[in-house]
Amino acid sequence: MHSRSTSCLWVLSCLLAAPVVRAQRFELVSIRPCPPKAVADGGFRVNASPGRLTIECVSIETLVRDAYLRYADGKAWPIDRPTGLQTLPMPNGEIFQQIKGSAGWIASERFTIDAKADGPAIVEMMRGPMMRPVLADRFKLKFHWETRDTPVYELIVAKGGPKLQSTTSRSCQALDPVKGARGRANRGTLRPQYAEDFEGRTTEGWTSME
Repeated sequence: MHSRSTSCLWVLSCLLAAPVVRAQRFELVSIRPCPPKAVADGGFRVNASPGRLTIECVSIETLVRDAYLRYADGKAWPIDRPTGLQTLPMPNGEIFQQIKGSAGWIASERFTIDAKADGPAIVEMMRGPMMRPVLADRFKLKFHWETRDTPVYELIVAKGGPKLQSTTSRSCQALDPVKGARGRANRGTLRPQYAEDFEGRTTEGWTSME
């Protein structure tokens, strides 16, 4: 292995170069600190309907990653044909890249956001492009995209060829889209959600969008 350089980095500073999306706006936004007990109980949850969004006990870091990475284009995530499930729009390594220049409170402080759009809007649009003005206006955060050189490793085939084996039909288990992540029946349309627990670790779950 040897190193080569290329890496992209998010920086909390000026203006971010993100996908240009003509987005609707929220006409009403309520932001409240999340009670400490709710944070300790892992109170993160999302409820949404066309034009209405409530996110409970969310960190600003999660809002930033949603607005500029997970839901950057304001569109629904692509569907994996074999399983029929939604997939992330980019690798986890890109979603959880380091945010440079950020203060510690964007990961530690939690807020509940209740917002109403100026018209019907899908949840991906509300959590993506429509959330950016909220971060700028209400939390006074500004961003820009920056490219830096950093050492990385290149994976090459060793002498003798690859020794990897193909997976078999029984080696992987598809997530049940009806029972959800924990085997419980859910009503409505299921969407995968990537949440932070109270220690900042990322967990995957399902939210029922009724």
